[in-house]
Amino acid sequence: ADLTRADLTQADLSLVHAAGAVFAGAKLARAIFFKANLTGADLRETNLAQAENISSAKFEEALLPSDYQPVNNPRRSRVAREFWGKRDT
Repeated sequence: ADLTRADLTQADLSLVHAAGAVFAGAKLARAIFFKANLTGADLRETNLAQAENISSAKFEEALLPSDYQPVNNPRRSRVAREFWGKRDT
């Protein structure tokens, strides 16, 4: 699939099979990649660091943004923030 420069802001791409897909230049802010298969995908020039649940995605042989540093970026929805903010410690 060719998703070059697509606006995928807040898209739920959980469990998607996008091996070999081209996302170059796509907007991925708050996009959810839970267990997505991105093997061999082209993710250059994207804001992948702003995507969510990417730690469980498969990136084997994927072309990643040059400034990308893998981190666990949990989902930051309003509901989750309110829930975790009210927890007793």
